Amino acid sequence: MENKNEMLIDPNLKEKINQEGFEENAAVLIGNKEEMPQMQERLEQEGRAENLGSYIRMHKSITVPKEKIDKHSINESHKGQSTIYWKFDNITLFYFIDKEGNIAEVIIDPTKISSMARAVFKRKDGSNIIDVPTYRKQLETELKELGFKELDGEAHKAMLFAIQEEYENKMKQQKERKENEFDF
Repeated sequence: MENKNEMLIDPNLKEKINQEGFEENAAVLIGNKEEMPQMQERLEQEGRAENLGSYIRMHKSITVPKEKIDKHSINESHKGQSTIYWKFDNITLFYFIDKEGNIAEVIIDPTKISSMARAVFKRKDGSNIIDVPTYRKQLETELKELGFKELDGEAHKAMLFAIQEEYENKMKQQKERKENEFDF
Protein backbone atom coordinates (compact mmCIF):
# COMPACT_ATOMS: atom_id res chain seq x y z
CA MET A 1 0.00 0.00 0.00
CA GLU A 2 2.84 2.37 0.83
CA ASN A 3 4.30 2.04 -2.68
CA LYS A 4 0.86 2.74 -4.16
CA ASN A 5 0.64 5.99 -2.16
CA GLU A 6 4.11 7.04 -3.25
CA MET A 7 3.06 6.66 -6.89
CA LEU A 8 0.28 9.21 -6.31
CA ILE A 9 2.75 11.97 -5.38
CA ASP A 10 4.92 13.48 -8.09
CA PRO A 11 8.52 13.09 -6.79
CA ASN A 12 9.46 16.55 -8.11
CA LEU A 13 6.50 18.14 -6.31
CA LYS A 14 7.34 16.23 -3.12
CA GLU A 15 10.95 17.43 -3.23
CA LYS A 16 9.90 21.02 -3.93
CA ILE A 17 7.42 21.02 -1.03
CA ASN A 18 10.00 19.51 1.33
CA GLN A 19 12.61 22.08 0.32
CA GLU A 20 10.36 25.14 0.13
CA GLY A 21 7.49 24.12 2.41
CA PHE A 22 8.13 26.77 5.03
CA GLU A 23 5.75 29.62 5.77
CA GLU A 24 6.28 31.83 8.80
CA ASN A 25 6.08 29.43 11.77
CA ALA A 26 4.81 26.39 9.87
CA ALA A 27 6.39 23.71 7.71
CA VAL A 28 5.05 21.04 5.40
CA LEU A 29 6.90 17.75 4.97
CA ILE A 30 5.83 14.90 2.73
CA GLY A 31 7.35 11.45 2.99
CA ASN A 32 6.98 7.91 4.19
CA LYS A 33 7.68 6.62 7.69
CA GLU A 34 11.35 5.95 6.94
CA GLU A 35 11.98 9.45 5.55
CA MET A 36 10.37 11.44 8.39
CA PRO A 37 13.21 11.31 10.99
CA GLN A 38 15.70 12.63 8.40
CA MET A 39 13.32 15.40 7.30
CA GLN A 40 12.46 16.33 10.88
CA GLU A 41 16.14 16.62 11.83
CA ARG A 42 16.77 18.75 8.75
CA LEU A 43 13.82 20.99 9.65
CA GLU A 44 14.96 21.41 13.27
CA GLN A 45 18.52 22.27 12.26
CA GLU A 46 17.47 24.43 9.28
CA GLY A 47 19.79 22.25 7.19
CA ARG A 48 22.85 22.91 9.38
CA ALA A 49 25.08 20.17 10.77
CA GLU A 50 28.09 19.85 13.06
CA ASN A 51 30.07 17.68 10.63
CA LEU A 52 29.99 16.27 7.13
CA GLY A 53 28.62 12.87 8.22
CA SER A 54 25.56 14.47 9.85
CA TYR A 55 25.10 16.77 6.87
CA ILE A 56 25.14 13.83 4.44
CA ARG A 57 22.60 11.90 6.54
CA MET A 58 20.27 14.94 6.63
CA HIS A 59 20.56 15.95 2.99
CA LYS A 60 21.05 12.77 0.98
CA SER A 61 18.50 11.84 -1.60
CA ILE A 62 18.27 8.66 -3.64
CA THR A 63 19.18 9.34 -7.25
CA VAL A 64 18.92 5.77 -8.51
CA PRO A 65 17.25 3.07 -6.35
CA LYS A 66 19.22 -0.18 -6.05
CA GLU A 67 16.49 -2.03 -7.96
CA LYS A 68 17.35 0.00 -11.04
CA ILE A 69 21.12 -0.44 -10.88
CA ASP A 70 21.39 -4.22 -10.54
CA LYS A 71 21.91 -4.47 -14.29
CA HIS A 72 24.86 -2.07 -14.07
CA SER A 73 28.13 -3.42 -12.68
CA ILE A 74 27.74 -1.93 -9.23
CA ASN A 75 27.60 -4.46 -6.39
CA GLU A 76 28.05 -5.02 -2.64
CA SER A 77 31.78 -4.30 -2.84
CA HIS A 78 31.07 -0.73 -4.01
CA LYS A 79 29.00 0.37 -0.99
CA GLY A 80 30.53 3.47 0.58
CA GLN A 81 32.39 4.36 -2.58
CA SER A 82 31.84 7.69 -4.20
CA THR A 83 32.51 10.16 -6.91
CA ILE A 84 32.67 13.93 -6.54
CA TYR A 85 31.66 16.61 -8.99
CA TRP A 86 32.65 20.19 -8.33
CA LYS A 87 29.53 21.99 -9.45
CA PHE A 88 30.77 25.43 -8.48
CA ASP A 89 33.81 26.50 -6.50
CA ASN A 90 31.96 26.38 -3.20
CA ILE A 91 29.10 23.95 -3.84
CA THR A 92 29.77 20.28 -4.47
CA LEU A 93 27.55 17.65 -6.03
CA PHE A 94 28.52 14.39 -4.33
CA TYR A 95 27.35 10.97 -5.54
CA PHE A 96 27.93 7.77 -3.60
CA ILE A 97 26.71 4.22 -3.13
CA ASP A 98 24.86 4.18 0.19
CA LYS A 99 24.79 1.28 2.65
CA GLU A 100 21.59 -0.08 1.06
CA GLY A 101 23.20 -0.12 -2.40
CA ASN A 102 21.34 2.88 -3.87
CA ILE A 103 23.10 5.65 -5.75
CA ALA A 104 22.57 8.69 -3.56
CA GLU A 105 23.47 12.32 -3.97
CA VAL A 106 24.07 15.28 -1.72
CA ILE A 107 24.63 18.88 -2.66
CA ILE A 108 27.23 19.91 -0.13
CA ASP A 109 27.09 23.52 1.05
CA PRO A 110 30.08 24.26 3.33
CA THR A 111 28.31 27.27 4.87
CA LYS A 112 25.95 24.85 6.63
CA ILE A 113 28.62 22.53 8.10
CA SER A 114 30.32 23.63 11.34
CA SER A 115 33.45 21.56 10.71
CA MET A 116 34.01 23.51 7.48
CA ALA A 117 34.04 26.87 9.29
CA ARG A 118 37.75 27.45 8.56
CA ALA A 119 36.90 27.70 4.86
CA VAL A 120 33.92 30.09 5.19
CA PHE A 121 34.29 33.82 5.72
CA LYS A 122 31.52 36.39 6.13
CA ARG A 123 31.62 39.59 4.14
CA LYS A 124 30.43 42.85 5.62
CA ASP A 125 27.20 42.57 3.62
CA GLY A 126 26.48 39.19 5.25
CA SER A 127 27.23 37.05 2.20
CA ASN A 128 29.76 34.23 2.38
CA ILE A 129 33.05 33.81 0.63
CA ILE A 130 34.67 30.37 0.46
CA ASP A 131 38.39 29.66 0.61
CA VAL A 132 38.18 26.98 -2.07
CA PRO A 133 41.55 25.20 -1.46
CA THR A 134 40.84 24.98 2.30
CA TYR A 135 37.29 23.77 1.64
CA ARG A 136 38.37 21.08 -0.83
CA LYS A 137 41.10 19.80 1.48
CA GLN A 138 38.69 19.69 4.45
CA LEU A 139 36.04 17.95 2.35
CA GLU A 140 38.47 15.28 1.13
CA THR A 141 39.79 14.73 4.67
CA GLU A 142 36.30 14.31 6.15
CA LEU A 143 35.16 12.01 3.35
CA LYS A 144 38.20 9.77 3.99
CA GLU A 145 37.48 9.77 7.73
CA LEU A 146 33.91 8.68 6.96
CA GLY A 147 35.29 5.77 4.94
CA PHE A 148 34.43 6.98 1.45
CA LYS A 149 36.69 5.77 -1.34
CA GLU A 150 36.62 6.78 -4.99
CA LEU A 151 35.03 4.34 -7.38
CA ASP A 152 37.30 2.50 -9.80
CA GLY A 153 37.01 2.96 -13.57
CA GLU A 154 34.31 0.43 -14.50
CA ALA A 155 32.13 1.07 -11.45
CA HIS A 156 32.53 4.82 -11.95
CA LYS A 157 31.33 4.47 -15.56
CA ALA A 158 28.43 2.25 -14.42
CA MET A 159 27.40 4.83 -11.80
CA LEU A 160 27.43 7.63 -14.35
CA PHE A 161 25.47 5.48 -16.80
CA ALA A 162 22.83 4.63 -14.17
CA ILE A 163 22.49 8.31 -13.18
CA GLN A 164 22.16 9.39 -16.81
CA GLU A 165 19.64 6.62 -17.55
CA GLU A 166 17.54 7.57 -14.51
CA TYR A 167 17.64 11.25 -15.49
CA GLU A 168 16.54 10.43 -19.05
CA ASN A 169 13.70 8.22 -17.75
CA LYS A 170 12.47 11.03 -15.47
CA MET A 171 12.60 13.54 -18.33
CA LYS A 172 10.65 11.12 -20.56
CA GLN A 173 8.01 10.57 -17.84
CA GLN A 174 7.75 14.32 -17.28
CA LYS A 175 7.30 14.92 -21.01
CA GLU A 176 4.61 12.20 -21.22
CA ARG A 177 2.75 13.72 -18.24
CA LYS A 178 2.88 17.13 -19.84
CA GLU A 179 1.55 15.75 -23.14
CA ASN A 180 -1.32 14.07 -21.30
CA GLU A 181 -2.32 17.24 -19.44
CA PHE A 182 -5.28 19.21 -20.69
CA ASP A 183 -4.14 22.42 -22.38
CA PHE A 184 -6.47 25.40 -21.98
